[in-house]
Amino acid sequence: MAYSFIRLSADDGSWDAFEADWRAQCERLEEDFDSYAGITFDAVEDIVKHKHAKAGVFALKEDNSHIVMCQVNCAPIPKYVGPVLRTRFITFSPDYDLTDEYLHLYSRALVELLFGVLELGMAGGEFASRHLKLHLQSPEDAKFFTAVERNLKGHALFEAVETRGQWLYMSRK
Repeated sequence: MAYSFIRLSADDGSWDAFEADWRAQCERLEEDFDSYAGITFDAVEDIVKHKHAKAGVFALKEDNSHIVMCQVNCAPIPKYVGPVLRTRFITFSPDYDLTDEYLHLYSRALVELLFGVLELGMAGGEFASRHLKLHLQSPEDAKFFTAVERNLKGHALFEAVETRGQWLYMSRK
């Protein structure tokens, strides 16, 4: 499986393709799209349709399937030197969220999402940051954060890795 972490944009049609994919997934699962994703889409649509500096909506994609989306912004935050790259509104696709079919791939998708965000912060440009904060939705995801913290704490690349509440905090050296 080859994953790609893409920025969604109204200008290049990627937002429309993303929405069409999730609508089709909802239809196959006999789920109402607006009830499923309407509030989340409302929260991020302005960022997609009116490009904002240092904010964007990204999706983890495999082939033509959009697995997960998130909102990313890079801004100064008190107690940090330099900007912080924050990832919020992480929402899994209807296929992942509403069926058991992809449970075995959920952890891998979280890892791929984390790598995508790390690469975004390391690539330079408008999202360049030494600091990353990643927010997930489920208390079960705290187990993922704990594993990341345990395996990356003390790693040569990171100054600090810790979990607090539903947030993973990472600072590169």
